[in-house]
Amino acid sequence: PKTIRRREDRQLSQQKVYLMFARAYICPAASPGRRCLTSSIAPRRPVFEQQVENYNIRGRNSTELRAAMNTKGPLDKKLDKRFDARTDWAIGWTYKWDQSLAEKGIYRLSQWTIQLKVKVILPHWENSRDGLPFERRRWQVYEACLQLHEAGHVKLAERTAAALDEAFPTIRFFSSRDKLEEAVRVRAQKILSKHTAYHLDYDRRTRHGKTQGARFP
Repeated sequence: PKTIRRREDRQLSQQKVYLMFARAYICPAASPGRRCLTSSIAPRRPVFEQQVENYNIRGRNSTELRAAMNTKGPLDKKLDKRFDARTDWAIGWTYKWDQSLAEKGIYRLSQWTIQLKVKVILPHWENSRDGLPFERRRWQVYEACLQLHEAGHVKLAERTAAALDEAFPTIRFFSSRDKLEEAVRVRAQKILSKHTAYHLDYDRRTRHGKTQGARFP
């Protein structure tokens, strides 16, 4: 069987955990006197890989910590602006078609795998022991709220992978390899565009996490 690989990267302006993926494929009932044409399909759950990266900041109070994050926070090159945290995600996929059907001029996906890679960048208060107790408590609350916001972005990225995984078995039969590849590309691009907009809307609704408590100081 022929294997095709594709990869799409998405970088979000700030930040971006876990879903159980389920899928069902149903062959429509055959009309009288006709057989339902099927091929062997071997779906797999999306492969998820997450990396958490910390950047160190130092300070003795909220003012110094804010200045450190403004200086060292992850940079959004498109906006030319630094944020306190960020999540980048990349989705790729591989698939095969049924070779026995292809020999008859019928192209249909038989196997596919969706790969999702996520990198979350968060601040780490390196010398927190130098801060006063109330400053450390304020930081702990902020850190938890920031992680909560990031978790929302990661969940959205996982839903994107799940949407692709659910869409692939619905792609129909085609008379050529090129038409099948184009159908996969168009379907995937539509899903990616739709779900990228969800991230932007999430940031808009939460004001980049501020409504979730991710505000410092």
